[in-house]
Amino acid sequence: MSPEHRLPLEFLERVRLEVEDPEAFIASLNAQPVKSFRTNLYKTEPTFLLQTMSGIQESVPWQEGAFYVDETFLMGRHPYHAAGLYYIQEASAMAPVVVLDPKPGERIIDLAAAPGGKSTQIAERIGAEGLLVANDIDPGRLDALTQNIERLGFLNVLITQAEPGTLATYWPEMFDRVLLDAPCSSEGVFRKQPETIPYWSSKVVERSCKSQRLLLEAAVGLLKPGGRLVYATCTFGRAENEAMIARFLQEHSEIEPEPLTAEERARFPGSEKGLLDASVSPAIREATVRFWPHRSKTEGQAMIRLKKVASSKKSGDTGLQKMPKAQFTSFAIGEKASHREAIAILHRFLEETLPDSTILKDRLTSRIWQKNDRFYLLPKALLSFPEGLNVITGLPRITLRRAGLLLGEIRKGRFVPAHALALAQTSQDLRNMPGGHVPLTVEEAYRYLSGHTLWFHDLACGREHTVLTGHEGRTVLVSLDHFPLGWGKISDGQLKNHYPKGLRFLTT
Repeated sequence: MSPEHRLPLEFLERVRLEVEDPEAFIASLNAQPVKSFRTNLYKTEPTFLLQTMSGIQESVPWQEGAFYVDETFLMGRHPYHAAGLYYIQEASAMAPVVVLDPKPGERIIDLAAAPGGKSTQIAERIGAEGLLVANDIDPGRLDALTQNIERLGFLNVLITQAEPGTLATYWPEMFDRVLLDAPCSSEGVFRKQPETIPYWSSKVVERSCKSQRLLLEAAVGLLKPGGRLVYATCTFGRAENEAMIARFLQEHSEIEPEPLTAEERARFPGSEKGLLDASVSPAIREATVRFWPHRSKTEGQAMIRLKKVASSKKSGDTGLQKMPKAQFTSFAIGEKASHREAIAILHRFLEETLPDSTILKDRLTSRIWQKNDRFYLLPKALLSFPEGLNVITGLPRITLRRAGLLLGEIRKGRFVPAHALALAQTSQDLRNMPGGHVPLTVEEAYRYLSGHTLWFHDLACGREHTVLTGHEGRTVLVSLDHFPLGWGKISDGQLKNHYPKGLRFLTT
């Protein structure tokens, strides 16, 4: 079936008015979607995946460690994916974070973060000293966001569920950079997700524009003077991109387009500048990067870079007075006996099971936060962000889904480690404790990830593996090529499977 027969007539009419070479563009929407992935540089080097996996093709020019793949690449069905070594992400969707250009140690907020592709890009770039707030208002998408951040092993993230306007009320001008990957009419995924096409209409575009305007107001409120905002959509139309920004800038003199230099634009071969009309200034066009499926090896994406040149605060407005006074307290470990006992149980587990863990050595006690029976390792940067500490003690209309790394919980007097704690360990940590984890082959890893109990006499590492010595009844890490996959428990020559049931591979 030709694409004209399935694309809405209104969409086709607009395309023929706005797009250069519209027939080539329309034809491209009937081609096969392009697939790609991004290496998690926090955990591994691209060369490792190039040497061990098949189906990897040429690199994505604008993102280090990103590659196009063919149909033989296993995508989400490989143990390395479960270990968090890569993230499946369409090539043009990687570009907004490259344009944002996060720096180590910065404080950044991703306002519409789920499912986490751009958030994990940011978390990787800002490092352990930085802080990312990954927010999404849709509760149905937060599980995927949480799982992806945990799978890739990041510790420097707060995951929140809140209206962006609420966050701007509490945290005015607190962030160095803001990413707004705005909900939109999703025209850019028509080829990849054709099931979305029947839901498109001009009214959907109008509704998207209204919500985008509100999100932009919040984004500007959160951004520091001198900070950078990248507004992005996965849609083609001018109304949700250049025209949206043009109308917004007419009422916000504190925000200006930040055009890309020739050197910066050269990083995005196949991309184009913004669409120009009477309402769109040349500066907005120069600050825009667009990807079209008939011009580049991508789906559809548009992004516009903006800079905040003056404060948008009202005189005397710090945001802090809007916080309940009882909530605005410095973080401190509790002094109750029950808390001290729980901390002792936690420390005993960590010393026995993860004695060489890099992430658990630096200022461990000062960063542990207990909520009910669960323990978290707070991001380093949160301790120097007093305004951020309020969210862990509870702010109205903000739901905290994760505060850094979930370590685990106390059950019946013993510590049960979280899956996230396993995946946060580095390959170097595992190399430093050869007797502290069970190494599997790829075939064994598939069985483990499918939920099977493994017998040591059937494993390549054999019954004589040093992890068996003195570890009966203990919880241990399970690994592949020194990358952690999850937890297991040693019992009577077996490795009992503690891989989360909701994440297990389905066997055929």
